[in-house]
Amino acid sequence: MAQKVLFPGTHMRITQDEYGVTSHKGSLARDDGGESTAFDSPVLAPFDGYFTRVRTDSSHETYFVSDEPVECANGYVGIITFLFMHDNLNRFAAGAHVKQGTIIGYEGGFGNGRKDRFAHHTHREWSQGKNTTQYKNSRGTYVIANQMHEYDVCFLRPDTMVYTRSGFVRADNLTIVKDNVGHAFKIDKEAENDMKFLKVLSDKCEVFSRADVNAVDTTYNGGRLKVGEHYPIQADVGSDGTYAWVRIQAGAEKRYAVVLPDRSEIVELSAGDAITACMAQADSGGTAELEAELAQATAERDAAISLASKETTRADAANKKISDIKTYVASV
Repeated sequence: MAQKVLFPGTHMRITQDEYGVTSHKGSLARDDGGESTAFDSPVLAPFDGYFTRVRTDSSHETYFVSDEPVECANGYVGIITFLFMHDNLNRFAAGAHVKQGTIIGYEGGFGNGRKDRFAHHTHREWSQGKNTTQYKNSRGTYVIANQMHEYDVCFLRPDTMVYTRSGFVRADNLTIVKDNVGHAFKIDKEAENDMKFLKVLSDKCEVFSRADVNAVDTTYNGGRLKVGEHYPIQADVGSDGTYAWVRIQAGAEKRYAVVLPDRSEIVELSAGDAITACMAQADSGGTAELEAELAQATAERDAAISLASKETTRADAANKKISDIKTYVASV
């Protein structure tokens, strides 16, 4: 089965859409401002792939191609090229291979060969097939060949945060998943029911306000996660090349943690234990996202109880049938 193309970020907040009159004339490119203007959101590898071209000038255009044919949201299966630009740093060299979900860049403002030429954002383009150059279209805009609509290419993770008029909302909490400019997206249903927790093994496990080792959040338990607790994972943020990051619910806030073998581990819990773990954070003033996870865990528990009840009824009926047969055999 082909790997699905996943949206290459944790947050979606479009600042210039396809055909934008500023710099996207005649182009399917999109600009994304990420979670906040206060810091740069990560760019995640949308599939297992490799870097075919990384420009050191212009806007740091980076071409990332799938290793194998991948499945797009519109049903197309084939090689896909993901082009992104404006990161102030080039973090990988051409030829490097990475796995889906790895942090391969950040928002930035690199343009015209220098840092911070633009307000920080990520420019994204998608191409059918392997393509490593842009050409000037009839509107004078440089575009990659064989462009595809982002919503035709990408599935959203259930925990992708989508910007709406009321702020960011988890994709799986939206009845109809549309971005802030009106395009509809599909959720990766295979991942929809995955509910994982970060189990803390050591009192050295720090907690952060963002995916940055210098951003220790001392407002929560002095900057340390509590040993033995299971924190609901809101999103797998990916790797920055050194650390694997997750976004968790810790108390009333979304916070971040590094997954290290001697300090923490990602686990799955039974429905009952999942409810207990969610309630532990809800008691600290958890958010609506956490309540949704709690509702999901409760539904899974109730479904398991219902299934067990049906299996018990089925077993009782089978036992009665066996007993009736034995009685009949004994009487003949």
